[in-house]
Amino acid sequence: MTPTLTWRVRLREYYWSQLHPIALRLAEPLFWIKRRVRPRWIEIEQLTGAEATTGEPLRIFCRQNEVTRHHFLKLMFATPPEPVNLGSHQMLKLFRTFGRSDAPADLAIISATEGQHNWLDDGRWFSIPCWVRGHAPLPPGEAVRRHDSVKTTLRLIRRHGYETVATKDEKLLQEYFDRMYVPYTRATFGEGASLHSLQAAKDLCLDLELVLLQKKSNPGEYLGGFLVLYEPTAPRFWSLGVLNGDRELVREGVLAALYYLSFQYLADKGFTQINLGGSRPFFNDGILRYKRRYQQRITHWNWEGTELKIARLTPAVKSFLRQNPFIFRSKGKVYGAVFADAPMTSEKIRELHQQCFHEGLGRLIIWVFAAEEATPLPAPPPEIAAQVELRCASQLVSKHLHLP
Repeated sequence: MTPTLTWRVRLREYYWSQLHPIALRLAEPLFWIKRRVRPRWIEIEQLTGAEATTGEPLRIFCRQNEVTRHHFLKLMFATPPEPVNLGSHQMLKLFRTFGRSDAPADLAIISATEGQHNWLDDGRWFSIPCWVRGHAPLPPGEAVRRHDSVKTTLRLIRRHGYETVATKDEKLLQEYFDRMYVPYTRATFGEGASLHSLQAAKDLCLDLELVLLQKKSNPGEYLGGFLVLYEPTAPRFWSLGVLNGDRELVREGVLAALYYLSFQYLADKGFTQINLGGSRPFFNDGILRYKRRYQQRITHWNWEGTELKIARLTPAVKSFLRQNPFIFRSKGKVYGAVFADAPMTSEKIRELHQQCFHEGLGRLIIWVFAAEEATPLPAPPPEIAAQVELRCASQLVSKHLHLP
């Protein structure tokens, strides 16, 4: 990486991590004025269908870009919902409409930046980033190697004789994009795929390298690869791919072996941490859960994202929330939102903490669907009391979420 580019990257990272949250807080009075004198108009559609798990009817307001829309609708609906175009609406008025109990839908999901959230939110909306990124220590520690899935990965590496080869060859880089990255991303995410080019990677970082996986018995026949960007703070896994997007290769442990052997390769080069790249901000997302096994700590998140408002706690809404706990941002930090049924026991709280808490979160907030509003909520177990908070789910449809 050139000195000029390094300086620019460091300045950009310092601004977003240190200065931008302070600037947002100082600009609060300006946001208050702006949302009243300069309304923003957006196109809205109403979507009605069967909720993905229960089949109960679910009706939402939606304004999303195509990639995010596809992902949310896949989580929400069992089959493609019926769309109705509702035309153009003022963003501020739409936010206010969903502040009432007679809102014309059960949920709203609206694309917005963090600045727009601060501009429009009156305390009733969750702000969910598009992606979260995190760092993991190198090399993987003993606790990681004792994990059952990692033990399985090590057995697959020995059985198939997997090894990695690092290269900066332009021809291999282009072949990786054409034959691995693009087919795998399309096969995995379908219409929700967000594809990038080799030039986009070079625009971010001039110092990049391709780590390819092969079998010792078949040198030069590459099965998958990682594109690594050597950024100033740590190397970053920017993209990955499997030959022709073949799911059978994934089942044979190609991706798992790529992760582990790439960690070893970078550790041997002297690096002590790795930026694992972006993941969807849902705790049940397979990629996010996989990275957690390697002790990922969440360190960055997108300023673009989705505003989520819950208008009614219908059976369909409750089911969606139970099945899709998520990460949300608030006042320059990120937190976890988990939803569960009463009664809550110490064992159940520990289980939810074990499943969902990630290093880097402010804390995990568990909203409890209680049969009786007067049912008292238990205190979290002492050893995790600083990381977990319990609340009654009725707050989700109140006049203020009282987020941290």
